[in-house]
Amino acid sequence: MKKSTIILGVIGLLLIGWFIYSGSTKVAYTLPAGERPFKGRGDASIVITEFSDFQCPACKAAQSLVRDLDSKYGANIKFEYKHFPLTSIHQYAYDAALAAECANDQGKFWEYHDLLFGYQPNLNDANLMKIATALELDTAQFEACLDNESRRDVVEGHLKEAQDLQLRGTPTFLYNGVVVEDRSQLENMIKKDLGL
Repeated sequence: MKKSTIILGVIGLLLIGWFIYSGSTKVAYTLPAGERPFKGRGDASIVITEFSDFQCPACKAAQSLVRDLDSKYGANIKFEYKHFPLTSIHQYAYDAALAAECANDQGKFWEYHDLLFGYQPNLNDANLMKIATALELDTAQFEACLDNESRRDVVEGHLKEAQDLQLRGTPTFLYNGVVVEDRSQLENMIKKDLGL
């Protein structure tokens, strides 16, 4: 009886020591939240917002439109990206959104955004870290941000916006806060408002 009590006591101490050690080796996440990234002109009267999912094939296809509009009208529009991960069909979308926000904390949102679409559909944890390494991010800080889900509030905030707008799918574009039913009309809308 005494032997088993001693053995249990030793095992208990070992477990406590292991938990203390593993907790002390975890990197603390201390970077401040990054500013919301945008393309174009910050004070533009035309604001285009895309609600998107990094694992969505249609969202990946829409990036050529985004690049084209930015190239042609970037001096006159502001383009925003918001997260709308469809977790019921895309198992990696939520973590990819968190990873993009962790990259934003290090000033590399758009670079990370572009590479995420390039890695689609293989957005597992290993590839999220591979992208961070390729962009020369501080990988310890990046991993701590991901592990702690430090930017969950940003992703959840965007999800709430999407739900409040009753958005059903991705990508969904808004033009000055109004849902655009046919994204192919975005350029015509811009031209009209710019008097072109």
